[in-house]
Amino acid sequence: MALDTQNFSLCTQPHQCAAETAASSTSNDDPRAELAVVEAEVAKVVVSLKTLMNKTHVLKARINQIYSSIIRLLPPEVTSEIFQACIPAFDMEELDSSSVMPLLLGSVCSSWRRIAWATPSLWASLSLRLNTSTINTQISLMDEWLSRSGDLPLSIRLFSEEEIHWAAHTTPGTAIEVINKYAPRWRDLDLRLPTSCYKYLPSSEEHLPLLVSLNLNPPGGQGERRHKVDMSNIAQIRHLSLSCVYLISMKFQWAHITHLRLEAFYVDECLEALRQTPQLVSCNLRNIIGGDDGHTLPDGPVLLSSLQTLSIDNEKDTHISLLLDTIAIPNATQFSYSGRNLIHLPSICTLIARSSALETFVLEQMVMSNEAAFLQLFRALKYVTKFVFTTRSNFTENSPLDDDLLRLCNPTLLSPANQHECLLPRLQVLEYRGPQSFTWPTLLDTLESRQANKLYVLSDFLGGGEADVDGKEGYTRPGSISEWKSVQFNLTHCKPGDPGSEGALQRPRLQALAANGMKVGVKTTSTDAENKEYTRTFF
Repeated sequence: MALDTQNFSLCTQPHQCAAETAASSTSNDDPRAELAVVEAEVAKVVVSLKTLMNKTHVLKARINQIYSSIIRLLPPEVTSEIFQACIPAFDMEELDSSSVMPLLLGSVCSSWRRIAWATPSLWASLSLRLNTSTINTQISLMDEWLSRSGDLPLSIRLFSEEEIHWAAHTTPGTAIEVINKYAPRWRDLDLRLPTSCYKYLPSSEEHLPLLVSLNLNPPGGQGERRHKVDMSNIAQIRHLSLSCVYLISMKFQWAHITHLRLEAFYVDECLEALRQTPQLVSCNLRNIIGGDDGHTLPDGPVLLSSLQTLSIDNEKDTHISLLLDTIAIPNATQFSYSGRNLIHLPSICTLIARSSALETFVLEQMVMSNEAAFLQLFRALKYVTKFVFTTRSNFTENSPLDDDLLRLCNPTLLSPANQHECLLPRLQVLEYRGPQSFTWPTLLDTLESRQANKLYVLSDFLGGGEADVDGKEGYTRPGSISEWKSVQFNLTHCKPGDPGSEGALQRPRLQALAANGMKVGVKTTSTDAENKEYTRTFF
């Protein structure tokens, strides 16, 4: 690029340039002085703007006081009650993000902020995801938050969704030290932090009079055995959830536990925990690990006479026959099992047979190809009133709920002498999700045989006499066979033509069932390439 020599020249004599600059500064205004004047004006404008903003806030507050129906008509006590209804209930099972509702309420206006800041119940629960980059601010906020809770019982959750390197000066232990100031008011404590933080928890000598629920779930998998928790002096804990820790490192008053959830525990650890919890009402075992951790196995059955609900999630298909064969749940009303295959079917059936009080059985698995095994299961469910069966297989041939099995649930196809062979005799509710391997006529025949106006009671069950209520022959029913009150089908794979046509569904027969009091639902669920589900309801 060529230079413009007419307007550009080099100063070859520095003294001459300095003289010219001085002369110019005397003949023209000094820019430094002008800048000082401008800055002074800016400072005045900033002060004026601040004053105007403050006046704006005052005017808005006056407008709210005069024209806002909530502030003008509702007493602060009523507004406080409304605010409390906006706070979600604290759930130990759900991992939600930080609940900022109190802060949102306080950001609306100064009147709402005064009410929110003075309502302790808004601050009695805290869920906070700790982050290394902001933990100092979080700790300050946490202390201020809990200080507004008055003397109410506290529900606290601290978590990090990933394994974080806590080598910085401020660690999660510092956060635990902050909440330790409020330990006498802990009611629910959910810690999903590295096990190295456990050393900051209150010692066994400290008194935690209100703590009833505790969840320990470190991120990043199995914790270290040397990190221990000793709360053996706390008799109030009733709900205990432990994940990825070692049983030998946990000390509690197990005899008082009524609700127990264990995840990633060895079989012998599960048995030892169950042996120590005779008052157990609800138990959830997830992702049981094969092998053992050196605990002595019980000599006899582990009797859980108070247990009402048992849930086992065995997605890894760990060999847990020892567990199933050892426990006894005589008074349990609900049993749920989830696994890829029913590799423990004999033990499951034996456990069900020992549980005469069982009312609900829930089964969820990936593949079911052994129809004979499934028939064995159906024969074991003779006392169950509700059966929920979910299979994730997308192949019709892998669903054992076929015509042959449905016919065995139809008492009209059995002679009076063989009525005791009717499957699911006490069943009232059936829910099925999976591929269709039955035909609609067979299903409808079975449903009609188990509806109230088609169930005919033997007049003399022991003597063999029959009572033909509607004057129809062949429909006999012992009093031990129950009607099906609700049947729900969610089909993930249908037979060709079913149920997409009116003729295939035979809607008049379904409508007749509904008119006679049976709740029937039929829908299909399909999945697209992005694994999104689409549901279509047919009846």
